[in-house]
Amino acid sequence: MEYFERVVRSNQVITFREQAAIWLDYMRNRKRKPVAQSTLSDWERTLDNWLNPNIGDMPLDAVNNLAMKQLVTTMVASRKLGPKSIGNYT
Repeated sequence: MEYFERVVRSNQVITFREQAAIWLDYMRNRKRKPVAQSTLSDWERTLDNWLNPNIGDMPLDAVNNLAMKQLVTTMVASRKLGPKSIGNYT
């Protein structure tokens, strides 16, 4: 039981939201081929408005084809995005 508590339970699962924050921070601070501020703002807006509310709390390894199909269904049902935007976001 001690091994389980020390090793197995100590392995924290990273969520999509956490990984997205790490990635966005890296993209914001990279030195080689910096990303334009307008692009960063667009990515952050996409994360805030669509990705994090729908799949942000999922473990990263659970974001699979089914999760993406559900996300696309939500995006289409909102009627706020065109097909090109939905494709780009997913």
